[in-house]
Amino acid sequence: LVAALNNNLELRARRVEPQISLARERAAWGAFDPNWVAAFTGSSSETAQTVREKGVFNPQPVFNEDLQNLETGFTGKLPFGTEYQLITSTRRILNDSNRGATSAANPFSPEYQSTTTLSLTQPLLKDFGFSAALAEVRIQRVATEVARRDAEATGRAPERLLHD
Repeated sequence: LVAALNNNLELRARRVEPQISLARERAAWGAFDPNWVAAFTGSSSETAQTVREKGVFNPQPVFNEDLQNLETGFTGKLPFGTEYQLITSTRRILNDSNRGATSAANPFSPEYQSTTTLSLTQPLLKDFGFSAALAEVRIQRVATEVARRDAEATGRAPERLLHD
């Protein structure tokens, strides 16, 4: 009888359910882990110039420009609902105006632009506060406790059958 109860798949599954529920609870907390993001883009364009744009300094009929942009940073959500982004961006610009050797008239070849942005978004109504943001964590915590108690009760069932 003991061997049959120990080999019962349903009873064995109930004994493992607390670990599964605990993993689900930890996964619910994972919603608040920071995320690292990165992106790289590049483009090349040729634009026909008007007579005014050509002028004396740039007699070429087409304006060529190459852009490269690299962004990296962190995004995430805090347990009270605030979402954040910390992004740093660097842009490399090489065009007909700055292409070639540097000189007093053209000291930057290529040009670089860098920015860092911190963005905070706090919901004021929906999803505001700890109770809304932590709802899934609380649900999984209760499910873990239910699974633990169910496994304890299931674990005692074979002992009660043997004593009876």
